[in-house]
Amino acid sequence: MKKKYYIIIGVLFVFLLMAATNPNKSEYQSWVSDQVTKENGLFLGWITKPIINAGTTHHDYIFFSVFETKIQNEKVVSIGAFNHFKTFENEK
Repeated sequence: MKKKYYIIIGVLFVFLLMAATNPNKSEYQSWVSDQVTKENGLFLGWITKPIINAGTTHHDYIFFSVFETKIQNEKVVSIGAFNHFKTFENEK
């Protein structure tokens, strides 16, 4: 019976941690800018922030967030959780 309570407490702790570390749009914008800077240089990374801000929609689901960025005819979808981001889909 104690094992069941430990599992429930563990699961609740993970959900609480996910809610506390759910990234927002400005954190996503900074992450994208950092990625562009690493790949293409400082100037392009600096210019990216306003473009990303204008083309990104943010869907907050309390425990994680989904970011959809549309640039020209390309759509990039990323998921953010635990203060990390993962791009998982490119669509045209």
